Amino acid sequence: MISTKTAYRALRRRRRGRFALVLAALFVATVMAPLGPVGLPRAAAQQNTMGLSLATKPGVVTLLVVPFEDQTGAVRGPGRLDFVTSVTNAVVTALREAKGEGGRRLFDPFVFSPTSPQTLRALEDGRLTPGVVQGEKDKYACIQIAAALGYETVLFGSISEYEYQERPAQVTLTLSGEAYDVFGNYDPKRGVKAEVTPAANFAVRGTSPFRPHARGQERQLHRLAVKNAAYKVASVMAGKRTKYPSKPKRSKKIGQWLMVAAVIGALAFLVNNNKDEGRPTFVGPAPPRHLRVDRDETSIRLSWDPPIEQAGLALLGYRLERSEGGGPFVVIGGDFVEAGKTTFNDFTVISGEAYTYRIRAHYTSGDFSEFVVFNSIVALEK
Repeated sequence: MISTKTAYRALRRRRRGRFALVLAALFVATVMAPLGPVGLPRAAAQQNTMGLSLATKPGVVTLLVVPFEDQTGAVRGPGRLDFVTSVTNAVVTALREAKGEGGRRLFDPFVFSPTSPQTLRALEDGRLTPGVVQGEKDKYACIQIAAALGYETVLFGSISEYEYQERPAQVTLTLSGEAYDVFGNYDPKRGVKAEVTPAANFAVRGTSPFRPHARGQERQLHRLAVKNAAYKVASVMAGKRTKYPSKPKRSKKIGQWLMVAAVIGALAFLVNNNKDEGRPTFVGPAPPRHLRVDRDETSIRLSWDPPIEQAGLALLGYRLERSEGGGPFVVIGGDFVEAGKTTFNDFTVISGEAYTYRIRAHYTSGDFSEFVVFNSIVALEK
């Protein structure tokens, strides 16, 4: 006879086996099933007009992003590919992070590549031809590629403007392009329709914050401007219903410590500067000193002291520039203000406008100092 203890152990083994089977079934249902066929986009299983099985979540749009083209020529040589890639990847990231109502994900974006497994498989079975894959990516070619690969929407665009401004440093760029509903513009028997209609057009301008100095800042400012433009592209694609992850709030204690550190640093700077006024604290040709600005009813008056004398450098003159209302700096006072002058009256100001002036010293050797900026001032009402 089988003892009660032995029967109990056998029952426990059977229960463990059933529990393992249940876990395996749950794993297949929740993890493996949403992956869909290898090499195709993820999504709830659905059948498109090409007969391809797509894996996607309900309501999430599968979107093929064709790499952006650079029409500016701002970057040349090997760095141009990295420049274009950074813009394309930023747009893909922004689309992936775009959220709709209730935090619902809107897009499932992928970057087109001629050497991806999807593309190579489409070339092998005849859904795509080498001419389409390697040729110019106009709207008809992009729609054909997206249809062959089973995507619902295709997006392509270009970098149409790029500007890098120095002092204060800022990067500005413009991204423009179109997006097409693939299967609304594609016939499985006849191919891409003769007249295609875009689902969205965009021409967005991305800007970085200003930085007081340009040296070493261009790469960081480029990333910030690209990110700004990419999120605007995603907003256009989502009908301006997007919500992006907010930055974590800083602790109040951290902010207080940062404020204390800033005050201590400022005091240390003042103490060190007051030890020896005649000692230069700059590197390179010396700039003008002790800048002063004043105004009356007809003009704004600028005055300054000559730079500290440096061995081997003879002063040639000064270059004055003016910014109106935060706009770009332009030269005033001719190409140069003579070396013997230390004042300048600007009679071309407009009442009530805000102006910022900057000046640098030029030397007979061809060297020149960094710009130093006067305090901003508003012209008096006449």
